[in-house]
Amino acid sequence: MKSVFRGLAVVFVMLGAASSVSLAAVVPREGTVQDKMYQDPTLYLPELHQRISELSSDLASRLRGELAAAGVSEDSGFYDVRAGRWSSMILRVPLLPGTGTGNELQWPQGAAPSGEGALKERPGTRSDTSSRPGASCGST
Repeated sequence: MKSVFRGLAVVFVMLGAASSVSLAAVVPREGTVQDKMYQDPTLYLPELHQRISELSSDLASRLRGELAAAGVSEDSGFYDVRAGRWSSMILRVPLLPGTGTGNELQWPQGAAPSGEGALKERPGTRSDTSSRPGASCGST
């Protein structure tokens, strides 16, 4: 009987020793985030914004219609050929109400919609819509 207790005692002592080793803390290296950052220069892909004048003629003719529908001049639309979509459009008229210069759009009933679904249902309106037809949807 004593040998059973001695055997259990030895097992518990060994388990205790093993657990104390696993509880040791790892001290992190000192240094800034910049010191720890790694970036492979061969993985960098520069952004590729092209104006319509720099694109092939067939692609440019298709995209001219999209720019015209959005009310964006050809000098203000930039297309990413690799992604196959517009990468940047500089609009002349705001599409959503805000506090920017020249933005006179206001939310109906004075408050922004509560969710994305409500945002899609209720476009902003201009405070001077009577003098500018079509101004509520951001067109010129």
